[in-house]
Amino acid sequence: MSGYLNTMAEVSLPILLAVLGGAWLDRRRRLDTRSLAEVSLYLLAPSLVLFALPEGSGGGWEIGAIAAFTFLNTGLMWLVGEGRGCGSAWAGQGDRRCR
Repeated sequence: MSGYLNTMAEVSLPILLAVLGGAWLDRRRRLDTRSLAEVSLYLLAPSLVLFALPEGSGGGWEIGAIAAFTFLNTGLMWLVGEGRGCGSAWAGQGDRRCR
């Protein structure tokens, strides 16, 4: 029973409080959800990763592996975007690169 209460206090309760706080804020004042999503994506998600890294069971090589994967993935996605940019349905007619 104490394991259940511990999980509720450490996992479920913070999530519930965040959801209830967001619902309360939305009722008091209409919020711009796009801005909140951007803050969540660019600020809170990396913060969560940086907070969790020191508590991991691996060594220092994990940080290097994560950084290498991030740079490799970003470069690969950039190359794919450059290669497919003009051939995609979203390429604008006024884009100089697509002429």
